[in-house]
Amino acid sequence: MCWRFGLALILAGAPALGDPLTFVRAVPLVSDLPGFGGLSAIEMREPGRAILLSDRGAAFTLTLARAQGQYIVAPSTQPQPHRDSEGLAYSADALFFSYEGPAQIVAQDGTALPTDPGFATYSSNGSFEALAADPDGVLYVLPERSGDITRPFPIHRFRDGVWDIPAHLPRTGPFLTAGADIGPD
Repeated sequence: MCWRFGLALILAGAPALGDPLTFVRAVPLVSDLPGFGGLSAIEMREPGRAILLSDRGAAFTLTLARAQGQYIVAPSTQPQPHRDSEGLAYSADALFFSYEGPAQIVAQDGTALPTDPGFATYSSNGSFEALAADPDGVLYVLPERSGDITRPFPIHRFRDGVWDIPAHLPRTGPFLTAGADIGPD
């Protein structure tokens, strides 16, 4: 899982949208803070600062000092620290967390979104993994597992207080979903 964060940090360092990406360097994230490791999500809202989420229920802030080639990891809070936390997404007005076993989305203030009866069909360690928000604050979440190697991943959307499935992501080989973001286009 840590390689995803190296890649995410590289991508976050791209100078501007539309510019080709250039690998600069990889920096392993190391900390002796309790619960650090098994990182499953990263969200950047402002340059040089990110929220990291561990699937062990811990959250951290990451501050990058690019000029010095350093970073600072500090503990942070998340609404359900004893859960298998997997995804993060900033909507227009809140930070949301996705959880496995049972599948659930919770805002940073602890408000749980309503669930859909279909969520109960996901396995305890194969449910909500990838979480994203569009510019209008609509949330999208994908399960880690689709249930069969030939079954596409349903993309669940939470809009206007209602869940639906507007599309499916085709399944390619043994690959499982791990994260999601929505770009400007």
